[in-house]
Amino acid sequence: MENISCNLCGSNRANLLIIKHGYRILRCSVCELVYINPRPNPSELNEIYSSCERPLQGANAPEQRANIKKFNEAIKLLESNMPTPGYLLDVGCSTGIFLQLAKAKGWRVAGIDVGETVVKYAQQQGLEVTCGELYHGLYPPETFDAVTLFDSIEHMVSPRQTLELVWEITKPGGFLLVTTPNINGFVARTTYLLFGKTIGAWEHPTPPFHLYQFSDRTLSRMLNITGWKVVEIKKRPIPFKYTAGKLENALVEAIKNENNSNSSSVVRYSNHVSSEKLQLHTQRSLKLKHLARLSIRGFSYTFLGLLFSFAMLTQSFDSLMVLAQKDNS
Repeated sequence: MENISCNLCGSNRANLLIIKHGYRILRCSVCELVYINPRPNPSELNEIYSSCERPLQGANAPEQRANIKKFNEAIKLLESNMPTPGYLLDVGCSTGIFLQLAKAKGWRVAGIDVGETVVKYAQQQGLEVTCGELYHGLYPPETFDAVTLFDSIEHMVSPRQTLELVWEITKPGGFLLVTTPNINGFVARTTYLLFGKTIGAWEHPTPPFHLYQFSDRTLSRMLNITGWKVVEIKKRPIPFKYTAGKLENALVEAIKNENNSNSSSVVRYSNHVSSEKLQLHTQRSLKLKHLARLSIRGFSYTFLGLLFSFAMLTQSFDSLMVLAQKDNS
């Protein structure tokens, strides 16, 4: 584990928002950037990612429908600000679904990702993809007309350094498109106030994978200080089922933690009953847990349905799509 300062302003002053999965999630007292501190060091992060690789998903996988919609929206946004398709780099490209879509639209494409398995898959699709992290000198200066980071900047050890590196390899007047969860969205703010602050159940942050949580304000400021001029900010909804599932899991985890704190009474009880009674007690407990899980699931879907309706009216969604242009002034 390592201790860090705020990646946006450098301050060491921060307030604790919540502890989730054993990680302290803080908000900087100066600039309001939200981040994990302390956090796993780079070697520990590599071990964490290696231990939880997911099955490969191509463009036809049902789970990719929301991503494909987002990717097409991103291509449309880029093309509305550029006269013709150019040379595009996708940082954190995974299996290359976005690259395939952009290539079909006339873009020359390249990608980079740290996952060996997904990179190999993308290469087998005929894509120009590099395995590893973005570093100074990997690509010549002013190589790309556009660079994209889809839900990857929150995973970066130093988002600020990443944006600086991307600035170097982007042509003058070129574009950067970033998507990331929006911690200031209506659903995220409401669930934190109702459940995060009270019982420690908050679905929005995903430590240790998401090292940072951005708002439109903190992301815009980080873009500005790294040489980018924000052109457009779009707020998008995170898929409903995904958010509902995360809220359900967060509530269940909070209840389990509370039950674990009272587990000593269960141990004392088991020492004074017969094995038959203990087995019956265990079976009843399992049934109650199942019913409780179903109740929590029903509550999560119903409650979030109301929140999503209000977010739709106010357009205060929990995901950001930000287009920025390289500022050479």
